[in-house]
Amino acid sequence: MSKMLTFFTDTRSQMGEALRKLRINLNFVSVDITLSSLLVTSSIPSEGKSTIATNLAVAYANVGKKILLVDANFREPILHKAFVKDNRYGFSNLLLGDGTLQEALLPTGNDNLMLLTAGPESPDLSDLLGSGRMKDLLQEMESDFDIVIFDSSAVLVSSDAQILSSMVAGTLLVTDYGRVERDKIKEAVGYLRNVSSNLLGVVLNKVPSNREGYYYFPY
Repeated sequence: MSKMLTFFTDTRSQMGEALRKLRINLNFVSVDITLSSLLVTSSIPSEGKSTIATNLAVAYANVGKKILLVDANFREPILHKAFVKDNRYGFSNLLLGDGTLQEALLPTGNDNLMLLTAGPESPDLSDLLGSGRMKDLLQEMESDFDIVIFDSSAVLVSSDAQILSSMVAGTLLVTDYGRVERDKIKEAVGYLRNVSSNLLGVVLNKVPSNREGYYYFPY
């Protein structure tokens, strides 16, 4: 079972400051595009991408941005657990043509942040992610929110992350510092490049507190 996500509410803490820098850096690297949607993924599972996606969404919401956080990890959804929400109806239902976006949105306690849970798993979801229905849904999301942040499955686990990365405005790759082999990261980057993903940068997660350097750098 997936561990519950950690929320970094103290902006003065080391991690809170790192998230603030990440938000600022994203504004600089995306200066030539409108960052209307962002995919957060990793090369393999358990690198902390869901924690980064969630806290980045909160960081944007805290400065007045209207944010939609979407759980697109249909195989191992976790965001409904983090926000203590029901997952019987969500993103998968919308892809299957069941209901509307407004019906599926859930409050988070932050007025600027809404949640769309993954919903029930279905064998047709990977194909539907690349469909016209998904393109229309993404357009609706982007028109209703300043930024749509997708938390997806890992690149080397399924094709879902590749499909979504080809559709969104930008992609962040999260890697567990010191644990994931460099070849795995290169392989994941290769998969993303194959679909012309706009890879904005890499987040070095779980960097030891005694190491100096950035938590984020452009790829």
